Amino acid sequence: MRHAELLTPFRESPGVILMVLEPLGRDDTSTIPVSREFRCQHICGGWQPGAAARWLWETRIARVLCGYCVRNQRPDWAICPTSLARSVGLTQPRILVTGGAGFVGINLCRFLLVRGYSVRSLDVAPFEHAERNTVDVVRGDVRDAGAVAEAMRGVSAVIHAAAASPSSTSAEVFSTDVGGTSTLLQSAIRNRVPRFVLLSSSAVYGVQAHRLMHEGDPLHGTGAHAEAKIEAEHLCTGARLSGLSFSILRLTAMTGAGQGGVLAKLCEHAFGGRGFLTLGSGRKPYQILDVEDACEAIYRCLVMRADLVNDTFNLGARTFNSIRESFQAVLDRAGYGEQVIAIPRAPTLAALTLLERLSRSSRYSWIHGTAGQDSYVSVRHIGSRLRFQPRYCGTSALLREYERYVRSRGYLTTTMCAVTQ
Repeated sequence: MRHAELLTPFRESPGVILMVLEPLGRDDTSTIPVSREFRCQHICGGWQPGAAARWLWETRIARVLCGYCVRNQRPDWAICPTSLARSVGLTQPRILVTGGAGFVGINLCRFLLVRGYSVRSLDVAPFEHAERNTVDVVRGDVRDAGAVAEAMRGVSAVIHAAAASPSSTSAEVFSTDVGGTSTLLQSAIRNRVPRFVLLSSSAVYGVQAHRLMHEGDPLHGTGAHAEAKIEAEHLCTGARLSGLSFSILRLTAMTGAGQGGVLAKLCEHAFGGRGFLTLGSGRKPYQILDVEDACEAIYRCLVMRADLVNDTFNLGARTFNSIRESFQAVLDRAGYGEQVIAIPRAPTLAALTLLERLSRSSRYSWIHGTAGQDSYVSVRHIGSRLRFQPRYCGTSALLREYERYVRSRGYLTTTMCAVTQ
């Protein structure tokens, strides 16, 4: 018998959980009705944070499902943690986001706030975003045990998005990405934080003999950033022995609100009616991921059953084009008739190598080591295990970012005109 068929709703009315519970310590499949009404916002998940978990245990409740999940037969999603916490008078589940002031971090903060979570940011950089009065900001370094202990207090989950900047030296990269991860893991285990999500990178695969990368492939990171991510993954894998849940997500390149770097330059060039340069022919696959899709996948690691998420997953666009095709789509959307321009790969890489040596930065090592690699990652595992499918293909993600850029430029222009008048 399927799991969903064992669930018998005891009450059905708008916005109220239809629910049944499975008694703890029983081998049979009998169910008992819930003794309270829980407001359901269809933010369904499979874990019970803090006091909510204790309340469920004390009342001998093993699992709660809302009517939406019952009707749609989604046994992997078992409880609405935010709704439950509010219903029994508890505080909101608090999530710690390291690197919360950065591109991925601030998008995660916004994603969680919209869903009713309390969010705390730990970042060495100042939190200069509109949400600074809503997010609990801890200014500190992930390598600082004191700052980490302060940030870890009272949290239900950790999303580790902090990483060394691209301009950092190799020593700084390992100190931040490996040493910082170690400090966070020790504090999370000490505080028995039930969920920990490490944001790693698809760069850990390095150069392989085949094109399609699976989670079980050997890791051959090229450059300090990739090598440090591998070490951080090893630390998380070892931490699973503590009995807590540690999810590892190997993300491809991302685009979205607040994105800087190459993609910001692409939007700027397209908006200004200029062409854009690519390294070599630009025929390499460009598996870029929309940051909203990344946030959704990370969220599933927080709320789905621990036995499902305590694993390693690739995360990238499901369908995508080459670098040249993706960039050209943005230039075409701008409507100026500009083209992607290829620059010779060999002399460019030689120049990048020289710059790396002169600046003592690890910024260019990954580009140099993987410039000729024609590879992409399989997302089948996360799709089958977490039922996750990215909503945007690589090109549509870039076009969404360009449209966002155009809207922001229009807003700035309107504002400047109003101020001038």
